[in-house]
Amino acid sequence: MEAFPTVLHDWHVAAGAKMTTFGPWRMPLQYTSITAEHLATRAAAGMFDTCHMGEIGLAGPGALDTLEAIFTRHVAALQPGRGVYGFLTTERGTVVDDCILYAMPEEHAPPLYLLCVNAGAIQEDYEWIKAHAAKDTVVEDLSPLTGKIDVQGPMSARIVAELAGREIALKRFQAEFLELGGVKVMLARSGYTGEDGFEIFTMRAAVVALWEKLLAAGKPFGLVPAGLGARDTLRTEACLPLYGHELSLELTPIEAGYKWAVSFEKDFLGKEFLARQAADGPARVSMPFKMAGRAPARPGYAVHAGGRPAGVVTSGTFLPSLGVSGGMCMVDRDAAVEGTTVTIEIRGAHHEAILAARPLYSRRKA
Repeated sequence: MEAFPTVLHDWHVAAGAKMTTFGPWRMPLQYTSITAEHLATRAAAGMFDTCHMGEIGLAGPGALDTLEAIFTRHVAALQPGRGVYGFLTTERGTVVDDCILYAMPEEHAPPLYLLCVNAGAIQEDYEWIKAHAAKDTVVEDLSPLTGKIDVQGPMSARIVAELAGREIALKRFQAEFLELGGVKVMLARSGYTGEDGFEIFTMRAAVVALWEKLLAAGKPFGLVPAGLGARDTLRTEACLPLYGHELSLELTPIEAGYKWAVSFEKDFLGKEFLARQAADGPARVSMPFKMAGRAPARPGYAVHAGGRPAGVVTSGTFLPSLGVSGGMCMVDRDAAVEGTTVTIEIRGAHHEAILAARPLYSRRKA
């Protein structure tokens, strides 16, 4: 299958990035090393090309009714300039996609709402929303027009403030429109690394200029470009789910440990199933784990507890901040106890691992 370049592709290649295919996209895996980029993000800041992510706008009189019916979080109370994390779910409560929903400031509407969706699900999400849209809802795929850059890490606010010419007062999941180095952007305080940081949306034609301005402004603060490899190790340490691994059309938010992102006080597609599952307890649960040795457990490896099969690894890698291998697994409820010793089958041999508390890494504890 043909891999599509992001608008920053030529910059990555010129910078010597090792490129890889991620779904239908050609993306940078790393520039120096995954560990170096990971640790730089934890200590200072990392910058990620996330132009492959999707943006879907909703407008019209029916937009609110549509979102209340298909999104797991309350929408009516969402104030302009605020965002919320939640799910699009099927009638069975399984996950079509996980996404962040933003209520747009009135001076920047339409659209009235913006959904930031996963790269591999843009077309499916768009069709799903259209199929379930209330009357007088306008649904538009804005992805071809939009680019996105993430700046993550403890120095990210100082870097963004340098380009903005003022301090950034946004709280988590708040967004505002402003100029960074003369480039018009929507700045949202959110991310996918477990660190403080920002997701920066702009017009696709402005992405390269913004990337270079951010890199120049961030250099004195330790900002480095970082690839998909570090993004994956960072999110795994923070126990943030990846669609197709911890979330899918076969898994629910309750099983993934995201009951808090489901508003049972309102009606939405799949609510009845999820309410029963939450009340009864799911048969399987997502749990973090740390390996006793350095052998990495990869997605799909079998997990055993008490001498019997008990689940499967959903995400596994070396965790640079912790100096151990680990990840997340989906295991039977009776085995899902923090501190339990399990074994993971790696190339025919059983290696010990310990089920751990979520998250494996937190900047508040570091």
